[in-house]
Amino acid sequence: LGGTRSCNVNYIQMLHAMGKRVAMFNWPRGDLRFSPDIHPTYRQLAQDGLIEIVTWEDSIKASTVIVHHPPLANMELDKYPTVEADRIAVLINQLPFQTQDRERYFYQPAEVTRRLGRIFGTDKVEWIATSPLTHDYISEYADEITIRDEIWYPPLFLQPELITTTWEERFARMQENGPTFARHSRDHWTKWPNSADRARKMYMAEANHRFHILGGGKTLGRRLSVNTPENWTVHPYDGISVPDLLNGADLYLNFNN
Repeated sequence: LGGTRSCNVNYIQMLHAMGKRVAMFNWPRGDLRFSPDIHPTYRQLAQDGLIEIVTWEDSIKASTVIVHHPPLANMELDKYPTVEADRIAVLINQLPFQTQDRERYFYQPAEVTRRLGRIFGTDKVEWIATSPLTHDYISEYADEITIRDEIWYPPLFLQPELITTTWEERFARMQENGPTFARHSRDHWTKWPNSADRARKMYMAEANHRFHILGGGKTLGRRLSVNTPENWTVHPYDGISVPDLLNGADLYLNFNN
């Protein structure tokens, strides 16, 4: 329910606008709690004609198969669609290791490459980073996997109505009331500073600025060990829309663990 889903939706909208046909196959991560069904977001995209949802019974042909989240390939499903593809692109939105000290690994790139090659019957498995920093880190495995030089930045399929507050309105609002900050993240310990002191300093808890948080409330609450500051408003993930969050704030802060 985090960035992978949001990016999926934006990729789909972008590809549809380019006249591409998109099919999706649901491949849940075996090490996480399963959802009871495909997320309603994807059901609605299918209803709107932006995607086709395929099952293991289908046979499809595609120029590119995108595996958007490498840890999927740690485990194999019992059955897959029959896929004829020109190439397999592993989109690296999750590094192999969880923290820089390399204490915990999500996957081994060489093993993922071999498994995907076996599943899809091809040796054309390429890895594509979603940022220059990700590319730097994944380059440690250049002897084991094929890494593209290109960067696929997470897309923002910008709707005209997404941002309705002009910079002039924001400036006037800040002059009158001081700035309002915003942060959007799912509830996970990697998404927030790793101590109460750091969280309070980085998000300026003592400055009495308004701070709207979309998601992450439980993790942040555990970090602070006390009630969140009165001037902070925490919304549950998907509790409000991202446009509402961005239009109601003036500056976006993003400090992770």
